Amino acid sequence: MSIFSFFYSLVITFFITVPAEVVMRLEQLQYFVHVVEAHSFNKAAQKLNITQPALTNSIRALEEELGLQLLVRSRRGCVPTSWGLHIYEDCKSLLGELAAKMASWKAAGTGKGAPVLVPVVAIPSACNYLSEHVFSRIRSELPRVDIVLHEATVYDLYSFLQQGTAHIGVTAFSEGEAEKLIAQYRDMGFNSEPLMEDEYYVFLSTSHPLASKACLSMEDCASLSLATYSNQVLKRNQLFQKKVFDVIGIKQYLYVNSRENIMQMVAQNKAAGCFLHKMSAYSWYITNGLIRALPVEGVHLMPSCHYLISMESGGLSPEERQVADFIRKRYVGEGKAVRP
Repeated sequence: MSIFSFFYSLVITFFITVPAEVVMRLEQLQYFVHVVEAHSFNKAAQKLNITQPALTNSIRALEEELGLQLLVRSRRGCVPTSWGLHIYEDCKSLLGELAAKMASWKAAGTGKGAPVLVPVVAIPSACNYLSEHVFSRIRSELPRVDIVLHEATVYDLYSFLQQGTAHIGVTAFSEGEAEKLIAQYRDMGFNSEPLMEDEYYVFLSTSHPLASKACLSMEDCASLSLATYSNQVLKRNQLFQKKVFDVIGIKQYLYVNSRENIMQMVAQNKAAGCFLHKMSAYSWYITNGLIRALPVEGVHLMPSCHYLISMESGGLSPEERQVADFIRKRYVGEGKAVRP
């Protein structure tokens, strides 16, 4: 059974029988989320109004049941392992679904009807940005809409939309690939609207000696080992190599298989990373002060643009049109908006 299936069965069991054991296990998930977000057992215990030993024992019991280490403890606090971060996102999603179900049941009791589910697909870094910056505000303005957010790579996102899994997506195109990809979506009956300009920054642990600088020099970059994806599509890899790695003189690479593992290595000061700056602003590691994103002096690394991909308006439901409009209005934040 997968970890997600385990948690999902937990919630389903809750809906059906609600035994004391399941209530306790749901509390464990809530406790785990609080510890990850507080970056501290002590702070989480204070917020939850329970003792720290009780909280520690609850998390340890969860780790033992799953057979996984979820947190790395140190004198500075605690950070999630790569599995721990994945499970943290699952917990937030499932607890959010439970809260949404409760709200829909209450709405049904008042005759207002259940919210309409609207699926949205986005690349991994955009999922964080959407969850924390955009969709966190949607409940008050669109109370009859529930978002189901799917994660996909730049290339898989096209398939998601083509297969009808979702009619709305958020992605990023670099200057070298935007025109071609926009044309592909247009041929499929989707509009591509620019949302915000962005570029790649170098990501370092805040404990790295270079992290205190305002920006990195080429010499600084040449001294770094960069963690990057081992399963990148060859053509994409060549584009990234030419426009980022070769430009800043990276020579040493560590290949891993996910964004989460890259972030984990950066936070532990084992490597540097390279990601879109604004789209990564709401990464847990950034907001918790474990990683800092730095520009490279005198260079704009692979200028890119965030795009809203949506089926032509005639193919969207009223709720989907509302969600697309909401993303247009709320996405930019502090970034620089761009016009079609």
